[in-house]
Amino acid sequence: MNTAFLDAQNLAWKIHLVEAGFAHRNLLATYETERKHVAEALLDFDNKYAKLFSQRPDAATEAQAASRNGQADAGDNDFIRAFKESCEFTSGYGVAYKSNALNWSPEHPAQS
Repeated sequence: MNTAFLDAQNLAWKIHLVEAGFAHRNLLATYETERKHVAEALLDFDNKYAKLFSQRPDAATEAQAASRNGQADAGDNDFIRAFKESCEFTSGYGVAYKSNALNWSPEHPAQS
């Protein structure tokens, strides 16, 4: 699901404006340009996170290591770091679009 809610919302308001006659059909083309970057970043994150999972030792080995060392495996830090660095994907919210005619950059003079 990751960003499915954002995808649906992004497309829904554009379709509504076009069908209601408030916007030209060209507005619909912005969906792909906005979402493509997000989709590529999501695929990169999924690939990285899947590799972290596949490289983990089995649960019994981790439990033994934790009981010997008194702490979790250092590999857990990689999971935590990847999770925090990509919270827009792990939560499904917070994705930012690149600036375009519809989305201003943070440096735009009209930003508060």
